Amino acid sequence: MHVNDILTAMRQRMFTPELTNSLLAAYWKELEEEDEEDEIEFQRSHRILEEKLTPVQKDILRDMEVLCAKNVDYALEFAFHRGVYISFEQLFVENTEKHPFTELVCSKILHNPEMQTLFPYASTRDQFNQCASLLEEQLEKEWREHVTTIYCGWDDRLYAVLRHGFYLGYRYGLYIMDQVRPVGSMGDMAGKILLTEHELAFTLTGEERERRQAILARRRAHRENASAEEQETASPSSPAT
Repeated sequence: MHVNDILTAMRQRMFTPELTNSLLAAYWKELEEEDEEDEIEFQRSHRILEEKLTPVQKDILRDMEVLCAKNVDYALEFAFHRGVYISFEQLFVENTEKHPFTELVCSKILHNPEMQTLFPYASTRDQFNQCASLLEEQLEKEWREHVTTIYCGWDDRLYAVLRHGFYLGYRYGLYIMDQVRPVGSMGDMAGKILLTEHELAFTLTGEERERRQAILARRRAHRENASAEEQETASPSSPAT
């Protein structure tokens, strides 16, 4: 029995495109609940460039997005493993990182020079950066902005998969502990769990919830006013009597 081969096969069955898509679906649901328009702008830029770009330029954009998606897949496994690690560290180590997601994930994969130690990821990022730069060099400023929107949209996807993937691994670690340790023996971890979930914005304080509700209310009011003004402008004037 070749254990490494078995472990590799297990990882391949775990980290599938379907799992990545399920985490992205959770991210898009969050955007919808927050009334964020990032995804709308992403799709709008896609439609505009589909009409504007030459066939060769479309191929460059497609190559860029394939490479971006490759790094999103990489990010899932990277974050998951660190989520599992942190869950056990919090159990066995008294003084642990106060911001584990930031310290163990974001600082390692989102910033230089640390990301250069992740050669496959850094190499892929260099490649899609070259694709983006090549497109921007060929386009006028007003069209370049849409390339930037798509590029940023993929960065948002990467961060979302890092965040949700880390939490998935973290919860999996807690699940393993629950299977092994006596019921109720993990009560002293409650504080660390809440702090970790708060860093990931899955748990909010009362003040943060109120602030969030106020922001959402303002966004909805602004959108409703803009829609009403648009309808008023579009409707024909009443005939004079």
